[in-house]
Amino acid sequence: MGKYRIEFDRNVIKSIHPTEQEIPNNDTFLEEHVGDTMWAIIHADSDEQARAKAERLSQNLRSSN
Repeated sequence: MGKYRIEFDRNVIKSIHPTEQEIPNNDTFLEEHVGDTMWAIIHADSDEQARAKAERLSQNLRSSN
């Protein structure tokens, strides 16, 4: 399973890239938030699965506002 870094701007996906950034063992994803930009790191088996997870996260973020 690979790790992907997703960048969101105002909860809209801007980019998805494979990454080797470390994630805390007790966390399912790492999230940073600066102004209108947020980065998340997720686990996925493929680029397509990473995109699907990112889309779901984006929809959840937009619906919670």
